Amino acid sequence: MMTEPLLVAGALAACAGMSFFFALAEAALFTLSRWQLRQLCAAAPEAGRRVQRLREDAEDLLATIVLGNTCANAGLVALGLWLVYRQHWPWAAAAGLVLLLVLVIPWMMGFEISGYLKIGKPVVNKADGGQLDVDVTVTLPDLSKVPGDKQVLLVDQDAGKTLYARTLPSYTYRSRGSSSIRHFQLIVEPRAGNMLAVQGCSAAVRSGGVVFSYGVSRACQVTVRVLNLAGRCVRTLVADKPVAAGAQSEAWNLTADTGLRVPAGTYLVQVEAVADNGQRARGLTQLQVGR
Repeated sequence: MMTEPLLVAGALAACAGMSFFFALAEAALFTLSRWQLRQLCAAAPEAGRRVQRLREDAEDLLATIVLGNTCANAGLVALGLWLVYRQHWPWAAAAGLVLLLVLVIPWMMGFEISGYLKIGKPVVNKADGGQLDVDVTVTLPDLSKVPGDKQVLLVDQDAGKTLYARTLPSYTYRSRGSSSIRHFQLIVEPRAGNMLAVQGCSAAVRSGGVVFSYGVSRACQVTVRVLNLAGRCVRTLVADKPVAAGAQSEAWNLTADTGLRVPAGTYLVQVEAVADNGQRARGLTQLQVGR
């Protein structure tokens, strides 16, 4: 029958696709090191948070992946045995080859995907005069054991920069020539009075929308987002907006980024502030949207 080869090909493709997906997910997620995950969070915060949430419950994640992969591979084996029983030798050989490929290739790709997040690998570009500009990444040590009443500063003595190190996963600078020396200093000292803070977050319903008010303790850049209760961003009100110290406000017309009005329910308004020295602070408030 003409339809039988099509059904066999479709079943092979479906089982192979499922097996490939689960095996690739296992390889990519569980070969990702802690430092690579931190680098991912710095480069792509939303993707990093999703991976972190998955990794927090590693046992359930692994059980789900293994179950899905086992079912897909069992389907391939069952299909291959049925083809042998029906003496469809070319299709049986194809099923065996597909099973071998989906067991090997995803692991190779998974290691390659996690390898894209290597830390400290120089990015070399040609500069004027034939010299090399080298982007060098300095990874900071774990600062979680430093007492909370202390601030940690990373000082780039050659560039004259002082950065707040607690919320700085890494620091990248451009070195003129691969053999040049850079001088850094890591300072631990009592907290100063100019720490960045987000204060007084509140939301007030006004005619046709909502006004969100907040204050920042020093000049910084702010990003204000409206989130649903699942933590997904519904609307970005401002992104990396420079503001001065003091009271601030942003208006929301109750529409999503798509331009459509959001449904009634409970929402969270989040403000993230970043100072020029790398300090970060966050504020959050809740609001109720009616019909």
